[in-house]
Amino acid sequence: MKTTRDFDLSFRPDTYWEQGDPIAVILAGIKGEARRKQVKAALEAGKEIPEGLLDSLLEGPVRQDWGALHPFLMGGEYLPPDLPGETTIARVSLRSVTGDVSEVRARPGGRLIRYRIVDEYDTEIGMPFDASEAPVTMGQLISLIDQCDGLLRSDAEPRLGLVRAPLEYNFGRPHSGAHRRVREARAFVTVSSPFYPDLEAYFEALVEEWLISKGLVEGTSDM
Repeated sequence: MKTTRDFDLSFRPDTYWEQGDPIAVILAGIKGEARRKQVKAALEAGKEIPEGLLDSLLEGPVRQDWGALHPFLMGGEYLPPDLPGETTIARVSLRSVTGDVSEVRARPGGRLIRYRIVDEYDTEIGMPFDASEAPVTMGQLISLIDQCDGLLRSDAEPRLGLVRAPLEYNFGRPHSGAHRRVREARAFVTVSSPFYPDLEAYFEALVEEWLISKGLVEGTSDM
């Protein structure tokens, strides 16, 4: 299995405002995680997309109906709307009861590209930097995700980021049923990006290394 040292962190996309994959273009406009998955499956199977699934966010009675089925279906539906010219360059989805979603977004800002991280709770999330002259490298994007101070933020705690913070909160404390918890932890956080194809695999490796650091699984000689 790859470790976090095995990835090319210097990779940098040419732009954030052009995508070659038509499915990725469609999915980029859908904030709800459950709807994204339904639309992706339908597109890949060549099936018709049910009315309303392509909306950016569910509104009014439709959103209430989805939430009544299960709160997990609301994941992503309460994200703030995009600012003019803004696009999502990375998305962090949690397999929590409410399916919480955070996004790293980029927008043109004069000669710079401006960044912000948003979640569904209007959290003020501090970042290690908020602008760059060109699209960031994969390593720089990882630092935005892994060194921001959202969940579990306090003056006494380091910046745990969007991945390690929920892992610490949900799985970092001693608990019985270690094997079940390892399976849950491995599936709890998903990081995706239409511009950085290795980002999801990188954070899968990071989760595995976190599990090893907690003694929940055994490490290997090449870790």
